[in-house]
Amino acid sequence: QIASLARHYAKMKWTSAKIETRPDLVRRGKALHDARCSTCHANGGRKADSTLPRIAGQPVEFIESEIRRYQDPAVKLPNRFMRSAVETLNAEEVSALAHYYAAQGN
Repeated sequence: QIASLARHYAKMKWTSAKIETRPDLVRRGKALHDARCSTCHANGGRKADSTLPRIAGQPVEFIESEIRRYQDPAVKLPNRFMRSAVETLNAEEVSALAHYYAAQGN
């Protein structure tokens, strides 16, 4: 049943969450994305494959919480490169990245 559900949803077109973002943070987040994240999270975070999830159009709060998880050394996560990419970001930078990716939508 799970495989059947996965196939069903995999065929559906992506629809981004309806999210309000702050333009000032979106601009700052784009600069951070270009400097730190664009190699793996190409096309504004729209690229997704078996190792990288789509982050464009996700809710701000979700993206912020995921970045904070990668910053927490107590949390065991498989992607060490991601941890090193975000470990020095401050709270404003985390928020800026989250607003940028949330604003990317479809």
